[in-house]
Amino acid sequence: MPGLYLRCRARSKSFFIQRRVKGDLVKETLGELSVKRAKEKAMKTWSGMKAKPAAGDVTTLGDAIDLYLSDKPLAQKTRDNYTWTNRSLHDIGNDRSGVRALQRYIKKHHGRATSNQVVRLLSAVYRWQRKIDPDLPEPPTTAVEIDKIVARDWVYARGT
Repeated sequence: MPGLYLRCRARSKSFFIQRRVKGDLVKETLGELSVKRAKEKAMKTWSGMKAKPAAGDVTTLGDAIDLYLSDKPLAQKTRDNYTWTNRSLHDIGNDRSGVRALQRYIKKHHGRATSNQVVRLLSAVYRWQRKIDPDLPEPPTTAVEIDKIVARDWVYARGT
């Protein structure tokens, strides 16, 4: 049983269970039990130790981007490029066709380079947040392609 430990002392022995929840080590003492009873109790306790978001504590893409950008050294102009809706990351992770439609819209109205930049940011933020919340679905950006943009093939004309 993962996370189940036996603590032996001079006159007693007791079982405890520990699990990492959002990076913090959480321990719970099960008490002095038989091995069979400790395994049964640990199985029930293990899933209860997992962090569950509160009803009003759902991480949205906007929140995740704000957290991501606060940790990264980016220019203010780059930060100003990102304004987002209040959709939850679970909804976005399950809406791959919506991400494709968003990419097509951005490509049509703002160009391929901007489209690539938005997809890369969405991918980075989503994967970064998924390290914290492994229950998020697979990143929705797996359904889109990054456009290859060829380098400019021109030079400044001298003296003309």
